[in-house]
Amino acid sequence: MVQSDDSGPGQELFPGSRRICRFARRDRLDRADLSKMRESAWVKLLLFALAASGSGCQRSAPELTFAEVYVDPSLVKKLAGSPPDLETDIDSHADYIAGRRFLSVALKRPEIARLAAGTSASTDSLAWLAGRFHVEATPPNHLRIVYAGQPSSEGASLVNGIASAYIDEMRDMTARLRAERIGEIEEALHDVASRLREKRMAIKRLADLLDAPTADSAQIDPTKLSQAKTRTTEFDTLKKAVAQGEEIEARLAAELAELQHEPRQPGVGLIRMAELH
Repeated sequence: MVQSDDSGPGQELFPGSRRICRFARRDRLDRADLSKMRESAWVKLLLFALAASGSGCQRSAPELTFAEVYVDPSLVKKLAGSPPDLETDIDSHADYIAGRRFLSVALKRPEIARLAAGTSASTDSLAWLAGRFHVEATPPNHLRIVYAGQPSSEGASLVNGIASAYIDEMRDMTARLRAERIGEIEEALHDVASRLREKRMAIKRLADLLDAPTADSAQIDPTKLSQAKTRTTEFDTLKKAVAQGEEIEARLAAELAELQHEPRQPGVGLIRMAELH
């Protein structure tokens, strides 16, 4: 350990401190100047240590093989016709990729089927595929499909195949659900139009009956008077039903027009493919 006239932690760690002290005594530097020199030496030593530590961390960081996709869950649901059971959070999409239903679809892709063919006959293909990757949800609305193994061309092909399968599945699903919803709306509009037509005809018949001339109210049969009141009540009820039906018809027509427009954005897409080694 290096000692000097001015003891302190700077002399213990910085080997040039004795020389600095002799230099200070020879040139009669005051204590403040010497303190500044020590601080400067400390800063240089600390920066050197941090730089060495940081470069070591970079060298030891593991290299990941991953593909990355983008998904807007809310837009995907809207494009699919807003089915109530379709989730709108990013984690649900990550869980979907790791689920058995999607894995069964992914195994049918040639690049993944080829890798699965190299496993033993007793191996559960779904379990094998599930153990070869994991999914990370990263902001904003990104899904990172990471290979669980050393970087390799096989690993890159696998995660790239999964990413492509997911994108294709989302687009096929939204197109299918969208078509189903369009069919439901068109059927509902036909039903509403038919009911409105019937109610409008009934309103016209009642209006004709209510407008028919009657005798003096003092000579009206009580039965006929009761029938007139009943017809008036029915007339008002039918008018309200028609108004409600027209609101439903307008809402369905607006939704149908929106769904029939070709979407400008798919709601899902590829951000990054894994590099083949």
